[in-house]
Amino acid sequence: MALEQWQERQRVDCLVIGGGPGGLTAALYLARFRLTVQVVDRGAGRAASIPLTRNYPGFPDGISGRDFVRRIGEQAVRYGARIAAAEVEAVERSGDGFLCHTGKGLIEASTVILATGIRDVRPPIDDALHDAALAAGMIRYCPICDGFEVVGRVGDVVAGLNQISRATAQAATAATALRNDLAARPAGKRPAALIPLIP
Repeated sequence: MALEQWQERQRVDCLVIGGGPGGLTAALYLARFRLTVQVVDRGAGRAASIPLTRNYPGFPDGISGRDFVRRIGEQAVRYGARIAAAEVEAVERSGDGFLCHTGKGLIEASTVILATGIRDVRPPIDDALHDAALAAGMIRYCPICDGFEVVGRVGDVVAGLNQISRATAQAATAATALRNDLAARPAGKRPAALIPLIP
């Protein structure tokens, strides 16, 4: 995906802050509605660091996060969206729109979409070791994307209590109750083994 040459000041219908799957999908749809769209991405998105995901429809054998993001970006650009590597430093109201300050110049936008994603809390290990483990799929950050990838494997969850949502805790409690209920049933009364019972 080619990044555009930056103009010192530009006016667009929509500025999308963040070049991950969400931001690029928004840019794709807006460009197909014939609106002028500028995506600004600082290049540190979570999706690009995923070594392989089978979570997206249309990729049954999986796709790397980097390739997935690149493909969405190329599709958005094909329909007229522009993508630039920069960081938005400030957004302020200006008349009926917004004035967005970046390290490369100003963008006047009628609308702004914040698609900044999330920032993972890395475990306290050496950067090189972390990056190698992440690339090898030994460290995973997204339970939705990666949970299936570790079925049947032994692993650890590293998280502070403030990082575990109530929904996650409820799901874990429900899964434990289900596991205990299934384990208590005689072997002939258990449903087909979709969920491995781990003692």
